[in-house]
Amino acid sequence: MNKQLCYCNKCKGSVCSKRTFRRHMLKELNEQNDLSIRRKKNVTNQIKNDHFDIYSNLTPEPTFTSYNDDVTPTSHNRKVRSIPLIPILQETGILDNTDNNFIIPANINEARIDNMTINEKSYSDDEIVSEYEIDEHYTINTNISTNIHHNPLILNTNETTRWAMLWVYLFQDTFVLPQTASATLLDFLKDLLESFNNTTFSDFPSTIYRADRLLGVEHEYRNYIVCPHCHHLHLPDILNGNVQPIKCNKCNEIITKMVRTSKGNHLIKPIKVYPYYSIIQQLELLLSKPEMENLLESCFKREIDDDIFADVYEGRVWKTFTDTNGQPFFVKNVLEIHIGFALNLDWFSPCKHIQYSVGVIYLTILNLPRHIRFREENTFVIGIIPGPHEPDVNEIHQYIEPLVDELLQLWAGQVIKSPNYPIGRIYRAALIMIVCDTPAARKIGGFSSHSSKRGCYRCDHSFSTIQDSNTGYWKPDFSNFNANLPQRSKEKHQSIAYKFKNSSSTIRNQIFTEHGIRWTPLIKLPYIDIQRFIVIDPMHNLYLGTAKRIMKKWTSGEQPLISVHDLKKIQSIIDATPPPSDIGRIPHKIASQFAGFSADQWKSWCLIYSTLTLRDILPEEHRQYWQSFVDCLLLWGQTIITREEIEYGDFAIKDFLAKIMVLFIAFGAFLSKDLMASMPNSGRNFATEVMNIINRQSLLHHTMSIGKSIFSDKVIKSFMKLQSFQHENKGTMAKYNFTIQEALYFKRLPFQISQMNIRDYESIPGKLLSPTCELTMEKPLVDCLVGYYKRVYADLEYQFYSGSQQQDRHAIFVSPSIIRASALQIADEHFGSQLCRSDLASNVMVAFLDDENNFQYWPANIRYFFKHSIVLPYVGITEHVLAMVDWYGKHIKIDHFNVSRRGSSRILDGVTQNGMRHVELWKPPIIKRVSSENIIPVQRIVCRFIKSDYCLQNTRTNLVAVIPLNRRFSV
Repeated sequence: MNKQLCYCNKCKGSVCSKRTFRRHMLKELNEQNDLSIRRKKNVTNQIKNDHFDIYSNLTPEPTFTSYNDDVTPTSHNRKVRSIPLIPILQETGILDNTDNNFIIPANINEARIDNMTINEKSYSDDEIVSEYEIDEHYTINTNISTNIHHNPLILNTNETTRWAMLWVYLFQDTFVLPQTASATLLDFLKDLLESFNNTTFSDFPSTIYRADRLLGVEHEYRNYIVCPHCHHLHLPDILNGNVQPIKCNKCNEIITKMVRTSKGNHLIKPIKVYPYYSIIQQLELLLSKPEMENLLESCFKREIDDDIFADVYEGRVWKTFTDTNGQPFFVKNVLEIHIGFALNLDWFSPCKHIQYSVGVIYLTILNLPRHIRFREENTFVIGIIPGPHEPDVNEIHQYIEPLVDELLQLWAGQVIKSPNYPIGRIYRAALIMIVCDTPAARKIGGFSSHSSKRGCYRCDHSFSTIQDSNTGYWKPDFSNFNANLPQRSKEKHQSIAYKFKNSSSTIRNQIFTEHGIRWTPLIKLPYIDIQRFIVIDPMHNLYLGTAKRIMKKWTSGEQPLISVHDLKKIQSIIDATPPPSDIGRIPHKIASQFAGFSADQWKSWCLIYSTLTLRDILPEEHRQYWQSFVDCLLLWGQTIITREEIEYGDFAIKDFLAKIMVLFIAFGAFLSKDLMASMPNSGRNFATEVMNIINRQSLLHHTMSIGKSIFSDKVIKSFMKLQSFQHENKGTMAKYNFTIQEALYFKRLPFQISQMNIRDYESIPGKLLSPTCELTMEKPLVDCLVGYYKRVYADLEYQFYSGSQQQDRHAIFVSPSIIRASALQIADEHFGSQLCRSDLASNVMVAFLDDENNFQYWPANIRYFFKHSIVLPYVGITEHVLAMVDWYGKHIKIDHFNVSRRGSSRILDGVTQNGMRHVELWKPPIIKRVSSENIIPVQRIVCRFIKSDYCLQNTRTNLVAVIPLNRRFSV
């Protein structure tokens, strides 16, 4: 059909041809532009004469003007406009109480209002510029978008249509289905519903396109036109009314193409587009959720010890970041909400078997609790950089320009309405974290490559070069790297970046060679400190970098330390040592020299299998430095870490470097380079398709949020059931109503048994998992439970009895009734038992005191979990969560897998895993008659472990290698 609904002032929703529709839209756009010009000319007189409500009467203006890379830190002309007092602005000190002056940029939108035309300027090849011009003086934007009040058309349909459509969208989002699957399902539902009532469901959408229109997908983002040659961005309005090919304003290359429709018509289409989704617009959608404001402010209520680091809030940047007045920025403010953003840029291939790469720029809100911070609905996808290849370092900055423009506005302030503040509230935001892999971080940060002489983005040092003996090429020599090198300063970096931007290409090359700095639009942010804000990338530096290089060194050469036969032996041990299902993928490519390992596989290899399998293969001198490297990974890989553990990890990595450089002098340069950055402190437009999917997900959650009041309980229940498959609130103990102090107390609980007696009724951030059943214990087991309670409450001198054997009228009755469960969930971890289908998660390390009151760990295998209640004097009914276990037997060579360290390195013995070894040797579980010692409180469980069958050389005794796993706590 060549028909389309038109909502102009003339048609008012009637059907017309697409050609007429485009003509009407163009006419209405020109009329709006003329009206905007007249309003801008008369706005000063109107404000002086009429004291109107600024929140409802100001006409929203376009957010983006045009961007110009040639902006310098000099001041721009500004107009001072007088407006009446606004209470919310006056109380925050934005308005001066004396003259009520409010600063508004003079030319903020002049370029776009002038009939939406673009200034065609000619630039020399020495300039890296874009056609857009930014006024760097931003003030609080009181123009409130109406998008938050926009109800999608889907909410105006009948309940069955709403239910079916939203369920299909949520089903696709949950199980990551292709578009064709959802379209087929919609087509089937249309036929099914029409069979019941053809009249009611005649308008039910049978295609994704029609469903997207009801949801409002196509109106939420802007498609910038990209030059395929120089990546120059153009506003989409240049297509209006053009029937001839359009050329780039910068390089004069053609940026559009003529396409023929299925009806035989010809249209002008851009060759490449850059879909950009406004931050402010996404923030408005997010704030439409009633609970979101409280979640954004939850980080300001956080109280934690200074020596504990559990999230970004404990870092120096969050604590020391200040506003323009030098006051702490991330603090609770009644009139404003301050938000911290983390920026990520990465590339991926949208299709298999195609050499095509698109980039994704997205922001995460650091204010949100960790368990919901990285959900799709809470992540802002800003732009999709078109492929098929990554733009180079001098082109990528053009894609960052629109983002910087909005960040500048959010730094000044943006008024946004929310359910709790219907008249609007000021939101300010700052970009304080850049989380990318090393090449992407160097690109958007304006630094030279990590393999250059200026390879360290934090040090103001130029390294010397050496000649590679294998290739003959010259490369930087990082062997003389040390922690005392001079650091780059924020002021010097910004000065050099602006100098680079305003220089010719020849001077730019000289500046870049000398300083390793180039221009990036992020420099425009007045608060930016790129050296501090770029976050370390441990995945690439430690696992895909250092670990990979070491294994390559061990397995290569004429006489490798690890032969092909050794690799096959390692593979057989790993295959016989399966981990719990939530640990991750097992490496299956050891025998092929670790080919194609992912970061998760390298992590599993380093932390779980390497110490076990290399024991009888590597010489002791090589196992020594590898053990120090694993120490560092275990310490720095925790979700909650103390300052002391950070220092131990730093000592471990330095010990590793010192030892490996003695053995592999030539290899030290490569290792130092990687570890240096790891120290703390086809004709299809894939970009638009990806943005459509992301935009659909955002609008889906927005629609479901604002439509809760009209959904029936049955509909809401079906949505909740489907969403339960999507996410399980993983990542934190906060979902169990634990405060940070309670969570940290629980984490330390097993290690404090020498100072306190664990009664096993202490709260746990978890629950027994279904299925559970109520059972009556047999008398021998009840007697064991009585003995357990006597031991636990010995210091209180309580007496216990079971059955009819009461000895004292104050004795406490122990009921034989229990609730038994096969599994227990504590925070992010699943603890299984022998009752589960797989017992891989049933092995745990338990903390206890020996007869001499010394703290020890002992491995155990859990038979089952159970909950039991007793009535304590002055307390009442008390629930105890317990586990029935079988104990492993202690072996005399428990330290068989660990290397004896010498000198100062001995300080690392016992600092990881809270004193446990990387791998320990034990005897298999001893099955004997159950006693009270087989009952343990779950609060004494230190961690899970992986077991592997093992035999000492020249013996036939079956033993067990115990590999403790790090606990996963988040607060």
